[in-house]
Amino acid sequence: MQQPWSGLGPAQVVGAVAFQNRRLSIPQEAPPALASLMESCWAE
Repeated sequence: MQQPWSGLGPAQVVGAVAFQNRRLSIPQEAPPALASLMESCWAE
């Protein structure tokens, strides 16, 4: 298993998510309800 955002420090992750609107990919094996919830949260 790989650590999310490996190679980035905490401040870099905040910058990527908050200012560049970057998100991790949703695993294909994620249940559809969970994937939908993640997408909804990220859209706000």
